Amino acid sequence: MQFAIDQAMKNYTCVACRATRLSRTETGEWSVHLSDGSRVTGRKIWLAAGVIGTAQLVLNSIDTMRGASFRDHAPYMAYASGLRHLLRLRPGHHFNAYTLERIESSHCDVFASIYDMGSAELNLVLGSAINLVSPFLRGVRSPSLASMLQPVQIWTMRSFSRIVLDATGSRYSSHLDDASTDDGLCQTIAAVSSLGGKVWRHNRTPGGLGFHYHDLRMTLDDGRDIPVNTLLRRWSDGHVLCSDASILPTIGLRPHTLTAMATARYLVKKQSEQ
Repeated sequence: MQFAIDQAMKNYTCVACRATRLSRTETGEWSVHLSDGSRVTGRKIWLAAGVIGTAQLVLNSIDTMRGASFRDHAPYMAYASGLRHLLRLRPGHHFNAYTLERIESSHCDVFASIYDMGSAELNLVLGSAINLVSPFLRGVRSPSLASMLQPVQIWTMRSFSRIVLDATGSRYSSHLDDASTDDGLCQTIAAVSSLGGKVWRHNRTPGGLGFHYHDLRMTLDDGRDIPVNTLLRRWSDGHVLCSDASILPTIGLRPHTLTAMATARYLVKKQSEQ
């Protein structure tokens, strides 16, 4: 992925500053204001700052925004034991040891990852267990005893949430989709049991901690929500466009990184042909 980005950017000038807001110049060009006080101008701006970064830039650039909201996966985290025999059999040693999928009519409606915490960085284990991360432990591998409990992260068609930001981008609230009767969760626990495991407990990940952000919508002063690219096209007459996962209205249960990249490539190619 990094190689693809480097190849795409090799003929362009890169600026090692953070973008803070966008504005239109007196000559009709568009400016990107940078964190060092300078500006970069051009005829067209492509936003690919990630959902949160794009939301913040739009809120900083358009005064008539009340806030923003986006969707996220809010998966279950189940804690199991009895799966160490699977961990020993696998050929590699990545902490994302196994994937479980349920496929119905060529559609994935349950996606789960079994983690081997003994193959993870120690910071990941400490962060999950006691919310502690240290830069001194970066790159240090966890002890093998960490594999005694096997976490299983479970995504289903009901495990989504919506996160709402205020206009400053500094305060947020989250709303979980109703998953009180989630067949996907029950099916995954049954699958883990069939593999010899026992699930001791499970809980729902809070909204915003799933990191599969998508469907960015900006909230106008009158309370209406509008997709980010629709707003940007109206505001800039088509000169400011977004090409990251913000514009994906829905995502599947598998990681959607390649979907976002393919969408971005299509949009940029289509614009260059016009």
